[in-house]
Amino acid sequence: MNTADYQWDLVKRLSFTRVAGTPGCVRAAQIIEDEVNRLGGSVLREDFTFRYFVIDKAYFRVTKPYEKEYTVTAVGYSGNLSGTFPFRYVERAMPFEMENTDGAFVLMNHLDADQYKPVVNSGAVGFMTPCGKWYDTDAASDLTQSRLGMKLREIGIKPGLRIRCSDAIEMIRRGASEVQCEILQHDQEFTTQNLYSVIEGSDQADEYILFSAHYDSVPTGIGAYDNATGCAALLDLYRYFMENKPRHTMVFLWCGAEEMGLLGSQEFVKKHPEIMEKARMEVNFDLTGCVIGYDGVSIAAPQSTCDLVKKFADDGHHTFEVRRHAASSDSTSFAEAGIPSFNFYRYGEAEIHNLHDQLAPLWGESMAKTTAFTREFVQWCDSAPEFPFAREIDDEMMKEVKNYFGR
Repeated sequence: MNTADYQWDLVKRLSFTRVAGTPGCVRAAQIIEDEVNRLGGSVLREDFTFRYFVIDKAYFRVTKPYEKEYTVTAVGYSGNLSGTFPFRYVERAMPFEMENTDGAFVLMNHLDADQYKPVVNSGAVGFMTPCGKWYDTDAASDLTQSRLGMKLREIGIKPGLRIRCSDAIEMIRRGASEVQCEILQHDQEFTTQNLYSVIEGSDQADEYILFSAHYDSVPTGIGAYDNATGCAALLDLYRYFMENKPRHTMVFLWCGAEEMGLLGSQEFVKKHPEIMEKARMEVNFDLTGCVIGYDGVSIAAPQSTCDLVKKFADDGHHTFEVRRHAASSDSTSFAEAGIPSFNFYRYGEAEIHNLHDQLAPLWGESMAKTTAFTREFVQWCDSAPEFPFAREIDDEMMKEVKNYFGR
């Protein structure tokens, strides 16, 4: 089976909800292990536990000047709240907008540090943000999962809700001035797994090349783009290197709980210092396959390494965007361990973290295009008389990596 058909078949098989710690995630892990076994390899499974929020109740009702209950969801890690409060729309949470918000529940445009900080520092009791588009119907939209990340939690904790954009528009137009809400959530321990398989190298077996992709998904949608495509790319490279033995030892890792904050990759780094010490580079796949889009790689390494990759792409007439950047994916966990890390992607007409993450905008041929360049680059590194770049993360990049984790 050619690369395009092989990856497309895997993406279809993995396109179902796979939240870490749920039966769907267990099912996905078994599909991956079965495929590795079919290719002649074996999988090592490593359980790990993590704590994550569980929403017990999210209730929201406008009480003045009209009465209507709206469907909402809570923002994870934002705490609990119950009561009736004045309501204000503060748009961008500018200082003058926050002047009359003591005791109020506020609607702001986005959940980011610039808007969250003034809300936390004000007398507002809680906040909400819209999600989706104004034209989404209830049947074709969802209240996407959101949480206070580490950086926002460092600013402070303020109870929060998410509401559909169309409902937020209605509230503003009808002049909502008083609301009743209840937010209840708690933390709970879950168990999931990392899966990995090793292909032993020949004359450079004591040096490792690492590969990764996360196999979990968010609770909404089937996770075709994010990240069944990355899992398929990883299995395709595994298939190739099982048939074409590398000089360096290769470790292929399917990470659990990436959507919870790169938890699986961080757990693997912590548990395997012996692998980290021997690793020369790390390759991650997160989001490939868009029919309409463009290929790229985010590199956590010195500028000289980025320049080398750019020249390799240009010389081979690959239309690859090369960015020096700490990606929001598992590659950054390995960068923190001092390993030059490469996050390969194909961005374009596809969506993530909602019900629209579907198969329709994806294509096996597009996935094959991304992995072809990745395979060529890795083969070049593996076969070079001397590794083409140093195992190095410069201070500026390490600062960006640490900042990503809030450290």
